[in-house]
Amino acid sequence: MNRKTVITFYLIFSALCLPVLWLICWHHGATAAISWPGSLGGPTEPGYNPVDILWWLLLFTPVWGACGGLFSTELCTARYVLPRYGRLRRWWFFLIGRTMSVNLLYFVLLTIINIFCFPKSAALENMDAPMMFSLVRISVILWAHSSAMISIMIWIVILSQQHTMALFFILVMQALGKIPVIMGCPPALNPLVWGMYGYSTDCMSAGGFSPGFVLIAEILCVLSAAVLPLLKKSFILRSVGL
Repeated sequence: MNRKTVITFYLIFSALCLPVLWLICWHHGATAAISWPGSLGGPTEPGYNPVDILWWLLLFTPVWGACGGLFSTELCTARYVLPRYGRLRRWWFFLIGRTMSVNLLYFVLLTIINIFCFPKSAALENMDAPMMFSLVRISVILWAHSSAMISIMIWIVILSQQHTMALFFILVMQALGKIPVIMGCPPALNPLVWGMYGYSTDCMSAGGFSPGFVLIAEILCVLSAAVLPLLKKSFILRSVGL
């Protein structure tokens, strides 16, 4: 993609995501008015509620679909654009950077909309600084978790060339990720729920995951997808048909 195409893509992506983000934020605001942080903290209530899981998946599906589509499109056109970059390493880092920047943009938009949605709730109309900080903290955890899942999707694509299966796989992982916790596995030992703030040590005293540790672990996951494939470039070359 040239610069003009990239900017156009970001603008279209933002415009298409706004209605979905507004719906998600409205739902989070309504539940947070009852009990903070509401559904924004993830489906952490006892038992398995399919409706809450669907709301949780709706939060990530737009950005995962967009990142997966962008990554797959770039792989399909790689043989034509690689000569412009000169080196495979340079093209690969640009591809990972673009993919992750879409994810970052999505959660920046989510945070901005949440900041304007939450105060409209009667229970949160006097939102103080600590609560605002908590809202941003949750957004960072969501962003990091989404980044890690996208990294897993990238690994699946370059190892299997199954683009659609990669998105389906991480959606199923997230849909079933809570089941080990229901069966007694501490959230701290279950990476699939590390995006659910309600399972963090900020919200539960025993067994919760540490936001700081999780942030580092998931950033390392992103770095693994960016760096390790370059150690065996045949994985990347095979995924682009070279």
